[in-house]
Amino acid sequence: MDLRLVIFDMDGLLVDTERIAREAFFEIAAKMDLPLEDWHFQSVLGVNRRMEAMKFRSYFPDLDFDFYINEVIKRQNEIKETRGIPVKKGAFRLLEFLKEQKIPAVVASSTERPMVLKILEKTGLLPYFIGFACGDQVTHSKPDPEIFHLAIKEATAYIESSEAKNYPLPTPQTALVLEDSHQGIKAANRADIPVIMVPDLLEPDGEGKLLACLDDLDQVKAYLEKLV
Repeated sequence: MDLRLVIFDMDGLLVDTERIAREAFFEIAAKMDLPLEDWHFQSVLGVNRRMEAMKFRSYFPDLDFDFYINEVIKRQNEIKETRGIPVKKGAFRLLEFLKEQKIPAVVASSTERPMVLKILEKTGLLPYFIGFACGDQVTHSKPDPEIFHLAIKEATAYIESSEAKNYPLPTPQTALVLEDSHQGIKAANRADIPVIMVPDLLEPDGEGKLLACLDDLDQVKAYLEKLV
């Protein structure tokens, strides 16, 4: 396999933050007497803030979404400060393997860029990535492919810089997406980039085309070791 770029989702894939998000969403909903159900939360996994707002306003027309989500974010931050941010099993080992193989890595996350950089820095993951495509940098949320097109542009810009010309330029066909959400898998499919699912809160729904579905990032490493 001519693998020139690996594109990582962040929440639920690299770091175990989706469970923290779920806890905060439901805690604040309970305080506001909001009849939140799990399918409401699952429907916004992998989407950016704009899409999240659209969905919640359609579910709960009387909800002050801005107030709600600000309270959710505050609670998430409290949980992260108290408990820390767990890194997913195998993340460092996979990233070290890619570094050894001289295969660059980019993050493509629906989370806003400042938060992405903060989480990656706090967990020690930041130095492994050459670029970042984030939810506040795109017009259209996953499942639109825009964020993955941006990820390839980020990698291309880095590789074309003077210090990195030894890397071959990536294309959709020579890239690989790692995702845990249905929205992200659909976006990768629409970008014509092969995708491996590593389930977190969601199991495969049978709708997206997958190169593989693997239990954790250690399994991804083992899978790639046979291909590169």
